[in-house]
Amino acid sequence: MSVRKQDEIVKILRERIREGIYVPGVRLPSEAILADELGVNKVTLNKAVSRLISEGILIRGSSTRDGTFVREDGCLIPKGTITAVFYHLDSFGMRILRGVVDAAARNNYLPVLLNPEPKNMNHAVSKARAGGTLGILYVASDGPNDGSFPTVYVDCDLLPRKEKYFCVNCDSRNGGVMLADALLAAGHREIIYVANSQISIRENPRCSHFFQRLEAAGICPAGRFYSIAEPENIYPHLLRRIAFEHPGVTAIAAETDYIATALRKHAAELRDMFPANVTFTGFGDISEYQMIDPFPTITQNPYELGSAGVEILASIIEGRTPLSAPFLKEIPVELKGADLIRRIG
Repeated sequence: MSVRKQDEIVKILRERIREGIYVPGVRLPSEAILADELGVNKVTLNKAVSRLISEGILIRGSSTRDGTFVREDGCLIPKGTITAVFYHLDSFGMRILRGVVDAAARNNYLPVLLNPEPKNMNHAVSKARAGGTLGILYVASDGPNDGSFPTVYVDCDLLPRKEKYFCVNCDSRNGGVMLADALLAAGHREIIYVANSQISIRENPRCSHFFQRLEAAGICPAGRFYSIAEPENIYPHLLRRIAFEHPGVTAIAAETDYIATALRKHAAELRDMFPANVTFTGFGDISEYQMIDPFPTITQNPYELGSAGVEILASIIEGRTPLSAPFLKEIPVELKGADLIRRIG
């Protein structure tokens, strides 16, 4: 029982230091006062304080009369490591990483970055756990999770659904609505959607809500969805197929900026058989695809994705959020480049 009480007192004191109630250099109330305030005996309180001293967070004065102080450089001593597992390290991934690093610093954790080949994912994560990492953050990675270890998935809306795990995604549903509404407002009616994900339309929040808006506008969604993941749908063949099945197409919404860029490139090479002036939209606001020849896209606020993921992971590690209560946190999105949508009529 006393060990459990020690853990509770350590957690409370850490929280007070983290929230700035006890700032670096301040003298803590006497152990007698703290013990009375927190409802424990002096021995339990003393052992909890001694643990924080051994961790370098607190420091005793030169004599017993001097008391105990929050170490002024205690914020430089991390609580431990957390591991961020990335699938892609493009500019979008790097913006997420900056959010991870900053949030880890705020919460006094040392972030470790992994970027394994998919076939080596399980082995890399097992090594991280064996090495003492306190939590795992998967970024656009469908990594292992037995539900017993602090784990958060970030940017996982296009991966198989994970209702039983902690997730941080952008508000993809609203992103799909924004794109559809912008195209409809510009007069587009012959609209196609191209995706690459392995999940169904119903489970894909980007395109499911996109099609709901089309349907609400009286546009039948049947036959308007194409998957580039199908082996025969290499980009030139897919564009020829779209031109044949929808000769009046005026807009193609892509699941990602990468797909939108590839479609635009190949469409330019097929001008003799593919309609000119088709508007292409993307999703992600990836800088390397937007710098030279920008197109309408959804900004997912990746820095906030990474930051929120670490905040949730820290809360799980420190016991403020129970492992048994997973939830989804959604980061707001914005439509960028609406003025680049060609107006019809």
